[in-house]
Parts: sequence; C-alpha cells; structure tokens
Amino acid sequence: MQIYRRVMIALVAVAMVLAAAPAFAQGAGQAQVNSGFGIGALGGFTWTQPSTDDVGVTEAKAGYVFGLWFGGNRDSRAGLGAEVNYLVKKVSLAGQDQKLTYLQVFVPFDVRFGYREKNKPNGYIVVGPNFDINFKAQSGDNSVDDVYGGLGIGLTVGAGVEAARVGAEVRYSWGLKNALQTDENIGTIGDVKFNTLSVVFKVRFN
Repeated sequence: MQIYRRVMIALVAVAMVLAAAPAFAQGAGQAQVNSGFGIGALGGFTWTQPSTDDVGVTEAKAGYVFGLWFGGNRDSRAGLGAEVNYLVKKVSLAGQDQKLTYLQVFVPFDVRFGYREKNKPNGYIVVGPNFDINFKAQSGDNSVDDVYGGLGIGLTVGAGVEAARVGAEVRYSWGLKNALQTDENIGTIGDVKFNTLSVVFKVRFN
C-alpha cells in the first residue's frame, strides 16, 4: 500500500498548487471581490451501483463521504480545486454485502455563473478525475482486501449552488477501472466498475 500513499500525496500536492495558482495570479493583477482560493469541509451520502456484464447479481446500497476541499476560485468564472475525502461505498455482489473504504482524491474543474460575492447565490458545474485509494474491504464481518484492487480511477461530473458560506452539490462518478483483483470469492462475475451518485453539503471556512 506504500505506493498508493505516495500517489495520493503527489496528487494532493499537485492539485493544491494548481488550485492556488489562478487565485494568486489574479490577486497580483487586480483587486479582488473576495478571496478566490477557498478552504472548507464537506459531507454527504453516496449510492454506488456496480456495473458488470453479469446482470442481476448486483445491487446499489447507500454509503457516505466526508472530507476537505481546497480551491474553487469564486472570483473567476472558472477554477481548479482539490478534495481529500474519506469515502465509504456499499454494494451487493452475487448476494454478498460489501463495504469498501477509500481515501479519495478528487480534482474538480468548475465553471461558475451568478454572483461572485459570498453572500449572494452562485451556481457551478464541475468535472474532473477522482482517484480512490482502497484501504479496507469487508464482506460482512470478513476482510476481502485481497479481492479488490488498491487504486480506483473515475470521472466525476456534477452541479451545485453556493450562498454565503454553505452549498450543496449533486455529482456522479463513472468507474473507469475494474475494482476487482479477483472475482473467485464472490461468484466469478467478471470485471466490476463502481458508478456512484453523491449528494454532498459544503461549508466554506474563509
């Protein structure tokens, strides 16, 4: 798992630098409506649907997510950010309930519309890659860490609104990589990709 921790640290560092750059560059050239570089927290619910060629053996279940976000250049119509999340996905595969715990790095590019002032409503759409580092997998009370791969990759799109220091967002992530290392312990169902619908609530610290 050491290699995945290193990947995560590198991705977070790069994402934070890219997120900060537009705000710093804009601040050097003109007065700001408000600080574009934001820091905040988020939390919400997830519904993960496994995708496999063997239809009828999967079932979506509810999980949850919480974490920290950075960036979100509100002074501009577009910006780059980063999130570091604790993500729990729950699914049923071949009649077996699975709980997977991830450390997720999401790198969203957002396009904004509406007012730029913090105390007025602002809407946005987001798109970007997510990298899910799996550090725990369970089937019931049993560990199935050897069944699942260490790193998941997805593409996430979403839309949200923000007013004052709070916001809400709906997003959907398509899994781009087989989540399994082996399917021998869960009924030989072939490749599985996780598609996740999330509803998150956000608060801005600055």
